[in-house]
Amino acid sequence: MAESTLDTSASASASGWVSYIPPGSAGKMPWPGHKSIVCVLGALCAVAAVTLAWAVPHFEYRLDRMSKDRLERAGIDTNSLNFSWNYRDLKLTGVLPPSVTVEQLATVLRQKEYASPALFANGMRQLQLELHQPDPVVAEYAASDQSLRVSALVSQAEVELNGVVQTEVQRDRLVDAALRSGVERINDNLEVAIENRPEPGGDTKIGTLADILVLSGPHNVVAAQIELDEDHLNYHITAHDNESAAAIETAAAITLIDFQVTGKLDLIKNGEVDVIARSDGSRLLLQGSVLSAEQRRRLAFAVGEAVGSENIIDRLEVSDLTARVAGADERIASMANLLTQFSPGVKGEVALKGTTLKVNATVASEQVRAYMIEMAAVARRDGLTVVDNLSLLNEKPVSDVVLLQRELNELADEIRANVVFGSGNTNLTRAAKITLDSVVEKMAGYPDLQIEVEGHTDNVGRSSVNERLSQQRANSVREYLIGKQIASDRLVAVGYGDRKPIDSNDTTSGRQRNRRVHFHVVKSLK
Repeated sequence: MAESTLDTSASASASGWVSYIPPGSAGKMPWPGHKSIVCVLGALCAVAAVTLAWAVPHFEYRLDRMSKDRLERAGIDTNSLNFSWNYRDLKLTGVLPPSVTVEQLATVLRQKEYASPALFANGMRQLQLELHQPDPVVAEYAASDQSLRVSALVSQAEVELNGVVQTEVQRDRLVDAALRSGVERINDNLEVAIENRPEPGGDTKIGTLADILVLSGPHNVVAAQIELDEDHLNYHITAHDNESAAAIETAAAITLIDFQVTGKLDLIKNGEVDVIARSDGSRLLLQGSVLSAEQRRRLAFAVGEAVGSENIIDRLEVSDLTARVAGADERIASMANLLTQFSPGVKGEVALKGTTLKVNATVASEQVRAYMIEMAAVARRDGLTVVDNLSLLNEKPVSDVVLLQRELNELADEIRANVVFGSGNTNLTRAAKITLDSVVEKMAGYPDLQIEVEGHTDNVGRSSVNERLSQQRANSVREYLIGKQIASDRLVAVGYGDRKPIDSNDTTSGRQRNRRVHFHVVKSLK
């Protein structure tokens, strides 16, 4: 029996066409050879003309359906592919599915085991492939090797995980360790090597890191930085007390392989900066503990600029631990910038504890409030967790709709960074789910408000496909929130496709930012 052939000549490659030639036909439709058939066909021409308008589209529809089914049965995702039939010629456009080559697509479309012989063996004539490569971010991920490269940064509120692990099991173990440490948030940026298999000793190394990570929560340490690679693990941790330090040293010392574990443990007396500044509109009280005389002078100078040195009540204590707590001077500077706006008439307080800064004040002008909001935003970018509640004198009460929108806007940067999607993808990553859990917490405080979940895409592919994809992404987020006990009538999912970009679609990073989700508070259901 004659075999089908795939034309891979130089001319075919240059043209971008892949020709499928059915066996024994040299690309032509099979045609009976008896001369009497020709006469009969001549008589039937009129009938053929009438039925042609129905027959050709119907034939194309069947080819389209069966070609998609053929690819899906071969394990190839067709969501990013567009099929365009011109009678028996197929033009395939869109984005190559992950880990699939042009040659694989062409091979599957001509394989007999996926074909219906009566239709495809004599049906498809030519195949034109015009496909984009997948997003370079995906390609870069796929190219990652098996080398362990993990960095864990621990603060009082967050654990940030970066680098490459060898398996999903290793990744889950580190995330679980971070959860068990007791921090409020986990920023998981870990990638899994493409082969998804452990190298000798890899699980043991990850286990050592996980054991130290569990002990590096806010109850035991002020801050920690842990670095792991193929050859060694190094840590720099500031612990609260001798007991915490001893537990960490024990975990670091226990290892069953030839693996170097080194580190530095600092011990502090009282743990962290803990300062509060209260104003009654005329005088300002400074109370709590700072780590150096310079930090105390910085706060006193800021308050003196605002209310005058004669109106300061300074009850700060100095523990002389500046060099042992990284970032403490910068956090004090952020607090001082806010206190410069506490001029006479401003009532409220600013509290700094560890890496959390709380601002609660009533100010006399919108200009002062705008400046303080700007300073709070700078503090967030510098790594502080900022909670601010700033109001104007004689200001009308703010509605719950506005309040919730403000709280969701505070999460906007985190949402844009974590709730993102791969090209043509609707799956939620682990980082996306952690961020959405924060959205659930915000919404739980306003049980009567309805939220619109907006889904957006980049401009790769057809607009109609992007519209559908953005709706699917919004639906995916909505279903996750419902699964977290948010009432379904409080959530409306809307897909906007590529109509509302926030960045250029001409760059990889811009397209990734445009593949996003946004939350808009719609109304009260009362």
